[in-house]
Amino acid sequence: MIELWDHQRRGIAELRAGFARGARRGVLCMATGSGKSLTAAEMCRAGWERGRRSLFVADRRVLVFQAAAAFRAAGVPCGIVMADAGPD
Repeated sequence: MIELWDHQRRGIAELRAGFARGARRGVLCMATGSGKSLTAAEMCRAGWERGRRSLFVADRRVLVFQAAAAFRAAGVPCGIVMADAGPD
């Protein structure tokens, strides 16, 4: 498990509360450098442990590779689907 900061744990808790109220989608907005990739990795890890699949989307190549590294560090098996990504 990743060691998260308080603001990251609060963000995850708020998303989960929304899902518990019946929301089917959620958006977590955080400032640059606040650890969005690690937060997403932790959420996906928790879902993966329950047999759920996740999709992480980014609009920059560097962010895709950064997120994949964070996911792998969290123990989340992942792959990249992107033009010219090459082998993972």
